[in-house]
Amino acid sequence: MGKGADKISTSLVNWQFLKSVDKVGNLLVIFLKSAINAWLYDEPRHTFKIIPSSQLFGNKAINDSAEILVTNYEKLENKYNLQ
Repeated sequence: MGKGADKISTSLVNWQFLKSVDKVGNLLVIFLKSAINAWLYDEPRHTFKIIPSSQLFGNKAINDSAEILVTNYEKLENKYNLQ
């Protein structure tokens, strides 16, 4: 696990608990580029037995099945990505 992994795991566990008691829905994560693998792959696989579906926000439509949508600041600054 990399630097910051404990924070990511804690965030994921808290989200999963709140989702299980119907307090929140899906998760939107805005991250630094250096944390992409941690949010998309590493931490969900290390944290859960049943891995939530995740998607990297880009030029494609958001999948209905995506429970975790991850993006970075640069993608949100580009107005063409938000249309």
